[in-house]
Amino acid sequence: MNPWVFYALITAFSLATADAISKKAMVRSNEYVIAWVREGYALPFLSLAFFFIDIPSLDTTFWLSLLFMIPLEIAAILLYVKAIKLSPLSLTIPFLAVSPVFIILIAFILLGELPDRSGLLGILLIVIGAYLLNIKTTKEDLLGAIKAIRRER
Repeated sequence: MNPWVFYALITAFSLATADAISKKAMVRSNEYVIAWVREGYALPFLSLAFFFIDIPSLDTTFWLSLLFMIPLEIAAILLYVKAIKLSPLSLTIPFLAVSPVFIILIAFILLGELPDRSGLLGILLIVIGAYLLNIKTTKEDLLGAIKAIRRER
């Protein structure tokens, strides 16, 4: 087996486990503490990397990007943890499969980049798979899963 497949499976298992543990921990804590713990636990491990890598010179573009990205990242993790708290994991997590669609749009707008046919096909298959996970909500019609978004907090 290709080692990258193994790494991908470990990552998927770890993220799913982190989501389940986060949801369970929110019974005794609030989403702000859980968000801090989810992101902050890696800090000691990442800080060790500074002893092994050379830090390049950082220009104004880096600092401006950092200035804009930090508030967006904080908002994203807080909203993600709040969604995990309010809704079942089986409804919340499949929404992550739609993020490649937004990445395509942003990459096209900012960089003028588009994926090739195989990339588009892969993203389409992922989005269809996520949609099919909620197929039980399509009793009314094919757009039932999308309409269910409005009903779910």
